[in-house]
Formats: sequence, structure tokens, C-alpha cells
Amino acid sequence: MNFYHYSNGKILLTAEYLVMHGAKALAIPVNYGQDLNVSNLKEKNRLRWIAYEFSDTWFEATFQLPDLRVIQSTSSATAEYLKNILLNAKLLHGGFLNASGGMLAETKTNFPINWGLGTSSTLINNIAAWAQVDPFKLHNKVSKGSGYDIACAGHNSPIYYQKTSDNERLVKIINLGSTIKEHSYFIYSGKKQATESQLNKINWDTYDYKLAVEEVSAITDKVTKCDNVKDLIQLVYQHEQLMRKVLKKDSVAGQFESFRGAIKSLGAWGGDFFLAVSEMPESYIRQYFEQFGLSVIIPFNQMIKHKK
Repeated sequence: MNFYHYSNGKILLTAEYLVMHGAKALAIPVNYGQDLNVSNLKEKNRLRWIAYEFSDTWFEATFQLPDLRVIQSTSSATAEYLKNILLNAKLLHGGFLNASGGMLAETKTNFPINWGLGTSSTLINNIAAWAQVDPFKLHNKVSKGSGYDIACAGHNSPIYYQKTSDNERLVKIINLGSTIKEHSYFIYSGKKQATESQLNKINWDTYDYKLAVEEVSAITDKVTKCDNVKDLIQLVYQHEQLMRKVLKKDSVAGQFESFRGAIKSLGAWGGDFFLAVSEMPESYIRQYFEQFGLSVIIPFNQMIKHKK
């Protein structure tokens, strides 16, 4: 058999954490992603898996078919994670991976996997396409996340994402104004943060988050439509202060108090990328953050996926 599928990576611009509780979030598919290529393998009843970061192999495993017993792997934890996704795909589609022939599955990211742009979500979406199952159903079986990243994997434009129940969601393609595109930059913090482990640390039962959901949803709407950079800076600041109160955590912005603009944490606070918005030119942005040893600085328009 031969199969190929590509999925987009993601960034959640607003409503991090609160998207789990029904907040309207602004999410963007990015110009980075992961593909899956499946071909025949001479060895029967075997699934050979090779994962590449660019052209470098970072994981290999061999599974027995059809039960997916791990025969060998370079990482037992990664092999078990992958096995869980494949087994749940089989539960959703009983005929998946039941053929007696052998298969070679190769994945490749076109971004460093420690960037946090969706190595897991793009993998889930690709496997769902291979197994011919609903990617959101597969996601719900293997992840506790909101599913916004799965929505990004299959879209080529910015979206509103709102979780309406455990199994339902609203996804709406939107057009962003030029202000956020021209005055925003993504800066890699140099640290990887595991989103699900961070979600598990929050005790929502002790916090009345309903008002915060309403407030952050309103900010999402305003950010999307904002056509003035000073107003955008203020909205980013408001969002960060609101989430500081909700999470009871220090913002990344506190590390850059002299920055001429506003800084916003993204995704799981404390790692991956953060957003910087400023009236200043790109040369200032680069010079400012490079003094802190942060050299991965991507302008918004280069990061965002543009519909083709």
C-alpha cells in the first residue's frame, strides 16, 4: 500500500487553558508541520516506524501486526505512546492494520520537535487520516486537550475554536486584520513545555473561571478585529494579566520589563514560543531579544499558514 498525508502545526494565540472550559480561542495553523508516508515492507506482519526531524532520525520502532506488540524501539515511552494511538485507531476502524503484509511508516517534521508546534497533534491527525477515522474522536481517546490543535492540523487559515462539550466544538475560519500580522513576532523561549502535564496541575474546582471565560472570549474577538497597534498592545497586556490571576503563575513578560510593547505567553506557560507585539521595527525586536540569548524570532506573517 501507499499512503501520504500532511498536517499543519499550531499555535494558540488566545484563551490558553480556558479553551478547555468553553472560551472562544484564536488559533493559527502554522507554516510548519509533519507528514506521514506509508509504503510496503517485505517482512510480513510487521509495522516498521521511523520518525525524522528534518532528515535526522529521532525515533525507530518495530511492531508485530495485528496486535501491535512492540518488538524493538529506540524509546520505550515513545513506542507505547505511538502504540496507544494506533490501537485506538483500530478501535475506531476495526479493519485498520489487519492486513498480513508488512508496512513501513515514516514521519517527518519540518521544524525542531522541541519547538512545541504540534508533534503529537499532527501525528494523531495523520494516523486518523490513514485509518480513515474522525481525527477528533481519535484525539479524545488519547488526549485530554481541547482539540484546537487537531482543528489547526486540517485548516489552512486562522480559526476561532470553541469547545461546546466533551465531543462537540465550533470551528470558524476567520480573516485577521493587518495590525496583528505586521506588529507581532514569535520568540522561542528555548524551553519545551508539556501541555497536558501543565493542565493536570491546575485545580479548576477551587476557581470560578466562568467570568474569566467570558472576559477572555471578549478579548479574542477584539484581538481579531483590532486595527490599531496601541490597542492591540493593550489587549495583549489585559489577556496576560487575566491569565496571571487565573493560573496564579508569573508571566514570561516579567522577564522583559524594558520591552517597548507587550508580551504574551502561549500554550503551556513557561515554555515553547511567546508572542511579542510592538510598534518598533523588526530590527529592534531582534536586537532586544538577542541580548537575552533568544535568537529564534519569527515574524507573524512568516509563521502563519496562508490559505492556498
